[in-house]
Amino acid sequence: MSDNDLSPIGRFKTVLLVTDLSEFSAGADGVAVQFCRRLGAHLHVLSIVHDTGETGWIPPESEDRVVKATVDKLKNLEAAAHRMGVTCTTHTRGGNEPARIAVEEARALHTDLIVVGRRDRSKLGRKLLGSLAVQILERTHCPVMVVPRHAGMWDSVLVADDGSRFGAHALKAAELIAKACGAAITVLAVRMSADTADEQDARIIVDRAVQHLGDVGVKADGVVAEGAPDKVILKTASERKSGLIVLGKFGRTGMARRLFGGIGETVKKRAQVPVLVVRGR
Repeated sequence: MSDNDLSPIGRFKTVLLVTDLSEFSAGADGVAVQFCRRLGAHLHVLSIVHDTGETGWIPPESEDRVVKATVDKLKNLEAAAHRMGVTCTTHTRGGNEPARIAVEEARALHTDLIVVGRRDRSKLGRKLLGSLAVQILERTHCPVMVVPRHAGMWDSVLVADDGSRFGAHALKAAELIAKACGAAITVLAVRMSADTADEQDARIIVDRAVQHLGDVGVKADGVVAEGAPDKVILKTASERKSGLIVLGKFGRTGMARRLFGGIGETVKKRAQVPVLVVRGR
């Protein structure tokens, strides 16, 4: 498959970081800058200021201070990116629909990747940034990386491949990232039962992916495991000390739905590494 066949994940040249510039977004902020440095990508940083409107309870002077503080923090982040050799452009938007605004901005900028942080420590935090990540995923074809607060860059990647075209998109994205970061890849195929045919199918998927990665110069190994996809993915990532998880948004097993949907709330809280969800066309 060519890069064009896998559009829109055939490249990572333009990255949009959606951040509230708080300590909860620190992981996403740092990973976005480092990612762009490794891949030679242009970083766009978007911060969305809540729009109170004419009936809002916040006095105009207070709202002005919020905007100024946001702009100042954006300038600091931009300067930090420039010091690391990353070209960076900052954007401030006002509004009360952050997911819609983020997706519109990503579309206007022809973004190859959206990076967003994830809050876990409070019900309010999960409702705000947790739901933001889910809403962005539902609205865009662009790959989305969800980064926990204390996460950093990685030297190993776990990619979940179910043999579907979405698994192929995830594998291609993992390949591009591994090459740029000098990371090794573990390819995981999850079988839903102990059926021998299921085991054989999963092994074929893994062996084919590992062979391909080796052919293009990426160090890789494979794992076949049985169980619920979300639990198996996170267990394997922990055992292999994988610093990044890559998976397709849809596919035969609905792995991303399990990770980011309502039944995956407990899993989201347990995941301590960035998760890249690739949808593809």
